[in-house]
Amino acid sequence: MSSDLTAAMRATTEGFLHDFEGQWEEGATLSYRAPDCNHIMLPVSLGIPSRTNDDFATYFKRIAPLVRDAVMAINDFVAAPTDRRAVCRSSMTAMTDAGKFENEYVWFFTFDESGKKITHIEEFLDSSATKEIRARFREAGLTQGH
Repeated sequence: MSSDLTAAMRATTEGFLHDFEGQWEEGATLSYRAPDCNHIMLPVSLGIPSRTNDDFATYFKRIAPLVRDAVMAINDFVAAPTDRRAVCRSSMTAMTDAGKFENEYVWFFTFDESGKKITHIEEFLDSSATKEIRARFREAGLTQGH
């Protein structure tokens, strides 16, 4: 049972993260989330609010047109099937309307009983890279705060 759950959690994680590849599409990653999924972007010092699926969809709709040629690499994955949790480290490179973007992430996922839906996401971003791209987007007049 736990090997089936671990495999489902890994497949969900991979699908979720690979949805960030290529040309970002509106609604990306939402199919992997439970209806009540909460997404927290950390560290807190970035000042990014916690987002529901609707909040994330609104945010992503604004930002998706600015990102293309994204490549997400999964560097590590550890699952705790008895807790329905996983930790994943990944990195992404992309082109944006404000230049090249590179970031590193650590993801903490909580899953439903099947392992096929994510119920909670904690996403740690490289705060320096995130601040830099947000500033470049603002300077180019591409976003209001991001």
